[in-house]
Amino acid sequence: MPNPTRQLGANPAHICATIKTRINLRWHRACPPPPPGFVEPNPAFWREYVRLVERTITLLDAETVFEPSVIAFVQYLRATADEIETSGFTQDDARLDILKSHKNEALLRKASQLMWMDKELQTQKLVDALSGPAFATSEEMRTACKHAIALLRTYADKMERGEMKPQYKDTTDSLSERWNTLAILSRQIETILAKQLSDIEITNSERSILIEYGYTVANAMGYLAAAGDNPRDNAPRWAEVAHDPNVDESLGVATGRARALFVLYPWRGRELLCTGAVLSYYEEWAPTKRLTDAEWKEKLDSPDAPPPPDWLAPILAK
Repeated sequence: MPNPTRQLGANPAHICATIKTRINLRWHRACPPPPPGFVEPNPAFWREYVRLVERTITLLDAETVFEPSVIAFVQYLRATADEIETSGFTQDDARLDILKSHKNEALLRKASQLMWMDKELQTQKLVDALSGPAFATSEEMRTACKHAIALLRTYADKMERGEMKPQYKDTTDSLSERWNTLAILSRQIETILAKQLSDIEITNSERSILIEYGYTVANAMGYLAAAGDNPRDNAPRWAEVAHDPNVDESLGVATGRARALFVLYPWRGRELLCTGAVLSYYEEWAPTKRLTDAEWKEKLDSPDAPPPPDWLAPILAK
């Protein structure tokens, strides 16, 4: 069940979810407002999920999966370029005041670090300007940022074609860090659920965890900054879970795209209408043919798409 602010791809993070509270009531001062979201009330699931994430990290680490990858670095370059572009640096009305934001300053310094390996003289001058950052005029800043965006995307294209080797320096989106982000979030959600079930007020930091949940999961899944606003359509996934050799049929289960979820959650004598999202689910027995995710997605979008299971009918809206 993904966060309602994101329709993300099928991933272990999808089952880490909160149900966002949507209510418009005037609360008495003596009665604290409800939390910004509720966790699915299944402590056994969350306990096992935390163990699954931690065990997966151990196995991936043992197989050296967390070694830097070209694909990850290419994504990092493009995400950084996208973030500079969407932060307003290149707009015609962009002014030097934009650099008063520490976040924006840090973004340009990060870009300069990604270009340090380019020894071309003009690029080194650009690196010096961005690392400050130091610009005499707004036009100089806009021109430099446009140049930086173009260079970062050029580097990404060349690395993708094998024409350039990545220089791993100060990148913060490594696969191991993303998995650790998911592990930390899972443990935090488990703690919040324990308080939720015991009717204990959560702390301000825990409220922030629920509010920022979607962004945290997006980061764990590799959607950096503005890239999370344009997610890939990769939620549909297919897998074979059982096979009957007597009739040579297999049970395939699959996920589709996210659907809106509405839940009446009991809270201190009231029922709060909450909204969230959940991945659509499909299953069918069919002659053995293992589908790729791309084939399943094509089938899902065709007139031959299977209907959801009958047992889901009572809770599905037409």
